[in-house]
Amino acid sequence: MTRIYVEKPASAIISRRTFLKILGIIIAVTALGAYKLTNIVLQRNKYIKMRQKAQYRDDMRVRQEFHLAACFQNPMIKKFYDEFAEHPLSEVSEALLHTKYVPRVKVFPGEIPKEVLLK
Repeated sequence: MTRIYVEKPASAIISRRTFLKILGIIIAVTALGAYKLTNIVLQRNKYIKMRQKAQYRDDMRVRQEFHLAACFQNPMIKKFYDEFAEHPLSEVSEALLHTKYVPRVKVFPGEIPKEVLLK
């Protein structure tokens, strides 16, 4: 006894095989995009760690060179405050030394508020 398979009328628009091909392409594109995004995040974290390591290395070198117990005893920093910024957390030191916090939750390049960028 042989069976004959007849597709339902809904498959007249798209066959099962075509559906599976399209689904496979969508999955492949999604997987490649996720891989690329993961790679971008890992590269970003690598650069951040490299920068932190370099900053700590430079700070350690200066502290050893000037025989300092802490980085705030650095003569260059003392000179900066004496001649230029008056005291820690002054307007000048805030503007020149301290970074601005930008919340990065649900923020994409086109969605950064203008008032944050202008600060």
